Amino acid sequence: MVNVLAGVRPGSVAGAEAVAYEVALEGASQLIGFYAGLIAGQEAAAEPDTEAMAGWRAEQRAWAVRRRELTPHDAREIAAIHIAGEDLLADPSDQDNEQEGPSTAHRAAAALAANTLRMQVLEETESERIFRDRIAPVELTGTSQIQPVVVIVAGQPGDGKAAITALVQDVLNNRGRSVTISPDRYEPHHPSFHALMAEEPRLVGGADEDAMRWTTRAAAYARSQRFDVVLESVLRDPEAFAEQGRQFKAAGYQVEVALVAVHEAASRFGVLDRHLRALEVFGYGRLAETEVHDACYQGVLRGAEVVDRDEFADRVAVLRPDGRLVYRNQRIAGGGWQQPPSTAEAINWERGRPWTVAESRLFLDAVLEFQQIGLSAPIPWIRSEAIEGARTANTLAAPRLHPDAVTLHIATAGVSRPDA
Repeated sequence: MVNVLAGVRPGSVAGAEAVAYEVALEGASQLIGFYAGLIAGQEAAAEPDTEAMAGWRAEQRAWAVRRRELTPHDAREIAAIHIAGEDLLADPSDQDNEQEGPSTAHRAAAALAANTLRMQVLEETESERIFRDRIAPVELTGTSQIQPVVVIVAGQPGDGKAAITALVQDVLNNRGRSVTISPDRYEPHHPSFHALMAEEPRLVGGADEDAMRWTTRAAAYARSQRFDVVLESVLRDPEAFAEQGRQFKAAGYQVEVALVAVHEAASRFGVLDRHLRALEVFGYGRLAETEVHDACYQGVLRGAEVVDRDEFADRVAVLRPDGRLVYRNQRIAGGGWQQPPSTAEAINWERGRPWTVAESRLFLDAVLEFQQIGLSAPIPWIRSEAIEGARTANTLAAPRLHPDAVTLHIATAGVSRPDA
């Protein structure tokens, strides 16, 4: 029996590299949504421009492929996505004079079409069409396995799980092509996604509901094809997470669960940091509400308890965002756990431990850089978000910070105590 989690290479993706990777993933997602909006605008027009739509569908597919094939170590491709995304999204007026670029009229039509869908869940037939024509052909091509494996990578928003997903993909892809299933990957295919992101990221509600429907369809399709799967979950609904595990187990899958253990200070900051950096590069960025983050933060513990008491998981591991192992357990002959199950306890221990000097300095430096980037923004609400976000992050982190790191930070950065 393959042991995927044992093959994860700890420490191979961390820090600035992981952040740049996540921002590039977000940029590619924004571009997928950008073209989805343009296509929707033409589909709603009295006389659709079929040639333009064909070009935009090709561009959307190309960006979905680039996102799927992106790895954290591909610095050149990450930089290329940042540049391309900035050109297309941050300054869209430049595209009006490009032959292949969308015209102002096309953009207006796309925005109008998207606005009519605001906060609405798609009709079933439209949802199925988008899944069949745009999601499945790119996102759900893999290698059928005699003994397929699903690795569920779970944790609250902002915890850095994208790096863990990438590490797991590296292991699974040694067996053939695996597929990654995640609502965040499918959400940009919603026709209203880009228009909502342009006005208010917190309004992307209907898109989220459709993304969950597409996730359910994708999981069922992957099981039917016996693909190896990486399934991401933020554990907002621990019972839905468990039900997915049960369905894969019933389909004959080996089920492994990787729970990312991160203190709320780090993940709350991670949400804001990725949002600000995406705004800086692309002009758009998704933002998880604090209430959603906090619900998922508690959901991780409830999910861990479900893993321990239910029977769908063959193997479980608690990991740091860089892949370092905190805890692991697995089933033995007879179906019981190899050691007394204590997954939730391991997560609480990792969340509650004091940070090392190095960890504390990295956090403090990252928060300071975040604040400086935000304060340089020309838009008042971004500056306010940076000030308040930095203050909240430092306050939450204060009990974990190493005092020597705080002293060094004050001395080298010329700032007051971070929690002051």
